[in-house]
Amino acid sequence: MRRVTVMAAALVLAALLAADAAPGTARPGPTPGLRPQRLVAAWSVPSDRPVQAFETGPYAFSDAAVVMPGASGVDLRDPRTGAVRAAIPAPPGHRVADAGFVQGVLVLHHEDKRSARRVLAGYDPRTGAELWRTAVPDPQGEATGDNIISSGVMLTPLTVTAVTADKRQLVGFDPLTGRERWRHTLAAGCDIFVDAGPVTQLGRRCADGHWNFTTIDAATGRVIWQRAVTAHPDDPVASSAIAADDGRTLVTTGDVSRLYAPGGRLLREFHLKGEAFGIDGNAIAVDAGENRLAAVDAATGAPLWAGDGSQASGSAERGILLPLRRNFPRTADWYGRDPQWPMPYFVTLVNPGDGSMRSLPIAAGDGGTDLLGMAQDVVFAYHHTQTGGRVTAYRLTPPAGPGPEELAGVPAAAWPDACAPLPLAAGPLAGLGYRAYPRTRRLDATAFPHPVSCDLVPPGDHDPVITLRIDWVAPSEEEAVAVLDSVLAGYRSDQWPVKRLAEGLYQVPGFALDLTPDTVLIRSGPVLARLITADDPRLVRRLAPLVQAAIADIRQASSADPARTRSP
Repeated sequence: MRRVTVMAAALVLAALLAADAAPGTARPGPTPGLRPQRLVAAWSVPSDRPVQAFETGPYAFSDAAVVMPGASGVDLRDPRTGAVRAAIPAPPGHRVADAGFVQGVLVLHHEDKRSARRVLAGYDPRTGAELWRTAVPDPQGEATGDNIISSGVMLTPLTVTAVTADKRQLVGFDPLTGRERWRHTLAAGCDIFVDAGPVTQLGRRCADGHWNFTTIDAATGRVIWQRAVTAHPDDPVASSAIAADDGRTLVTTGDVSRLYAPGGRLLREFHLKGEAFGIDGNAIAVDAGENRLAAVDAATGAPLWAGDGSQASGSAERGILLPLRRNFPRTADWYGRDPQWPMPYFVTLVNPGDGSMRSLPIAAGDGGTDLLGMAQDVVFAYHHTQTGGRVTAYRLTPPAGPGPEELAGVPAAAWPDACAPLPLAAGPLAGLGYRAYPRTRRLDATAFPHPVSCDLVPPGDHDPVITLRIDWVAPSEEEAVAVLDSVLAGYRSDQWPVKRLAEGLYQVPGFALDLTPDTVLIRSGPVLARLITADDPRLVRRLAPLVQAAIADIRQASSADPARTRSP
């Protein structure tokens, strides 16, 4: 299944967990039989080419190879180890604009830096040997003013398709030879979108205000079927056009979705409460708005399940929805969510058959991480770091301990009481009359036995409120260092300066408009915490070492010390 706005990071998704996740009509929740899992870094290499919004650039992932930006083109790497197999240079004066694995061939899209002329080339993914090269037939005449909603070159697991520079033709190429297979003339004076896949969906809206949908055989260019549908008058473009693996197509305009058979026969018309984003067997998955996900039966239109979808965002591919940004914990109120807690980046896997979700943390901060893609049982992420950027491969492994998946196997009891390390009776707070107010929280289904946040409130208005929050407890000290380094990378600028006070203590600005550095990020072994003294940078510097030492004492005295659990 595919959606017009599918992000490039989700294009390489295989049927991960397919053996574990059985489709059904169950209420959303943990699916029986799913084995606990954890994402652990397998390898990591520097990269100075970060991802851009809605595109991944010259990154591509498959079971056979990984493609990453190189010194003068791209590097072909072993997906198991990250070792470079071959360096593939771009033609002189060109840059590599995109990369993809198509029917087992690595296809690179080279773009001339001056004239924007485009060249496609195919390579052996094992050796990097060039198999073919062909120029995209770009007429040099003036382009039409039509609104084409698609990438200029589209590389999918099955097809290579390009829109000519004058926006007048759609061209299909043979990924095994590079030869042009077919051309399809695009209507002039219309809004047009193209969604390339097993079949190519072509939608156009012209002066009459109606949408015409054309399904094209991606191998031959033959038009399979065409239909005209009435669009909502306020809908400038179609909401979505999704092709299922079996050839069915779901077309949504406004609040009406129509499911067509492979030959173009209308199977059913739906009035869905929300926007459909995928077809999985007999389930149509729907973004119901207000952080709700749902699914309806494609044959009857009856509801299958509905649940909170605030954990997940992104695009669907082959039965699993993979987010590009984690929204965690679950809540329907965006403004009520804390974007800084917990500290790591999460990857959420959703089974559209029953709505069950799995949220797995990786050893990186949320603010400095971008998801690149997935292949087999490995997730690839780009991390903005203090010294540039890195691409890290995270492999699904058994958890490090008996705790829940969303805590990377660390027991909830290993999270220290946030009030315990605060020095009420000693140090700079002695005798000031501060009182502790603990705050409890939940992370999805996990309840913590101790408060994970604690406010110290003074008796009057002349002293600041002090807050200590436990942001994460990693399975190992090494992983805690990686998460903190990733978080600090988001502060490294003139506007967001970082001051290192000592090992594991970093003073950073708070989130007030004046950017007062009233916050210290604390690492004590595998524990990551955040100490905030409202608008009092001097006080936070005095308190932070005391809190760090107290956390170390608590951890040492605890029989549930997560530092004893090391990463495999």
